[in-house]
Amino acid sequence: MADMLTVTVGTTDYTFDWIAQHIRIEAGVTEVTAADLKTAIGDAQDDVVAIPFPPISTNYNPVTLTGSSSTFLNVVLNDQWRIDSLSGSGTLTVGGGNVVNVNNGIDIFVPNVLVSMVNNTSAAGVLVTGGGGGTAADVWNYILTDGNVAQADLIAALKAAKFAGAVSA
Repeated sequence: MADMLTVTVGTTDYTFDWIAQHIRIEAGVTEVTAADLKTAIGDAQDDVVAIPFPPISTNYNPVTLTGSSSTFLNVVLNDQWRIDSLSGSGTLTVGGGNVVNVNNGIDIFVPNVLVSMVNNTSAAGVLVTGGGGGTAADVWNYILTDGNVAQADLIAALKAAKFAGAVSA
C-alpha cells in the first residue's frame, strides 16, 4: 500500500507521508503560506492514496469583515501531522494565516537542527489589507452589528476582563 504522495503548488513540492504524518517541504524553500499549505493538503487528500487515511487538516476559511479586512485562514493539522523541511540550512517560515496542530498548538515542525523554523501566527486573527480601508472601528462595527454580538454582552465581557486584570484601561 502506498503511503506517500508528492503534490506541487506553485513551484513548491509538498510530500505527504501518512505513516509518519509529516508534510515534507522540498529543500531550498524558505516560506510557505497557509493558503498554499491548504491547497497542497486538499490536493493530497483528493488523491486515491489518501482514501484509507483520516483527514490531514481542518480548515477555517477567512470571513470577510469589511471590504478590506477579514479573519485569517486557519489550518488546523489533525493527529500528529507536522511540517518537515528538507533543507540543510536556512530558515523556513510558515505564515499568511494561522497553522496549528490540534494536539500540539503552534508546535507544527519536525525538529531539524540545521533549519530555523518560524511559525507566524496571530492571536488576534484579523487580517487588514490595502491602504487605509479597514480600521479597528470597522472590526468593532462588524462585531456589534453583522457579527450578532449584543453590545451589552461585549461591554460586560470587557468590564469583567478589566476587573480580572486581563485588560488595562
